[in-house]
Amino acid sequence: MNGVDLADLIELIEEKVDWHPDAAAEFRALPIEMRLDVLQQLTRITINPKAGKSLEDKHGMDLTGYRKMYFWRATHRIIYCVEQNGKCKIWGIGPRAGFAVYETVADRTSDL
Repeated sequence: MNGVDLADLIELIEEKVDWHPDAAAEFRALPIEMRLDVLQQLTRITINPKAGKSLEDKHGMDLTGYRKMYFWRATHRIIYCVEQNGKCKIWGIGPRAGFAVYETVADRTSDL
C-alpha cells in the first residue's frame, strides 16, 4: 500500500469510521484483495469525508445525505454518510450491479 504501515492505516480508520454491523460483516466477507482496496478508499474518506459522490433520491430510493465511493475497478461501492461528529458511518459495501448495494442501504436506513 505504497509504504503506508497497515497498522497505522487501520488505527486511523478505527478513529474516524463507524460501521453498521451488517456493513462490517460485508467487509469481512470480501476477499483480501478487495478488503485492501476498501481500506485504501476508507483512507481517502478519513482524510476528506466528502471525497465520495453525493447520492440523492433516485430509482425509488432516497439516499439523500449519503455518499458513495467506488472500489474494485469501480464495480463495487462503499455507501456512507458523514455524521454530525465528523465521523463517517459505513452503511453498505457491495456490488453496484443491479443497484444491489443501494437497495441494501435504503432498506437499512428506512427506519431512521
